[in-house]
Amino acid sequence: MKKYLVIITFLGLSIVSCSTKKTDFSKLLERNGVIFLINSDKPFTGDVVRVNNDKLEFEGSIKDGLRDGVWTYYFPNGQKNFEGLFKDGVKEGKWTFWKDNGQEVEFEMYKYGKLINDNRPKNDTTRIDTTKKGHKPDEAKKMEQPKKPSPDKVATIPFVNWEQLKGKSVKSYNGVLYTGGFIKYYSTGIKSLVGYYTNGQRSGKWTYYDKKGNVKDVRNY
Repeated sequence: MKKYLVIITFLGLSIVSCSTKKTDFSKLLERNGVIFLINSDKPFTGDVVRVNNDKLEFEGSIKDGLRDGVWTYYFPNGQKNFEGLFKDGVKEGKWTFWKDNGQEVEFEMYKYGKLINDNRPKNDTTRIDTTKKGHKPDEAKKMEQPKKPSPDKVATIPFVNWEQLKGKSVKSYNGVLYTGGFIKYYSTGIKSLVGYYTNGQRSGKWTYYDKKGNVKDVRNY
């Protein structure tokens, strides 16, 4: 009886161990804003971690190829550097920053990937972009937000195929919130929709077409 209990306990621990296994982030590859395992065509889903020189750099989770859930970045001494939530590949909610002694120093608030509030000095325009390749946790970069196009300049905005945009309610292109136009097609090759996004969200004039190419609806956002 004891022998069977030992076997059952061992199997239980093995299952727990497998369920909490994290994938080394270096084994992943980002293509057009979507994350895959190297040599895989299926968007990756699972928990990830990056370790450098036996030091934990960051850990988080990915769902259907997009960063999703809480991501935590660390100082070399093991203290948290900053932490926040990703939703559909973009920042959402509160991101908190600490000193390497564990003292909380600042925060940023995001909605659909757009910075809406923080406690930094008004003359401090730097932002940390945690999604870029080669990012260092203590490195600050200026984040320039694209401007919303005026109606008379819409024609100069580059257009992309709808299929190239990633995300659900908020769209990104090559890992960056998309600003520009797009065209969506029916399976016959006739365009079904032409519209625009600003910072990943609907904007401007959206024109819908029927399967014969005739305009059937126009909406403004």
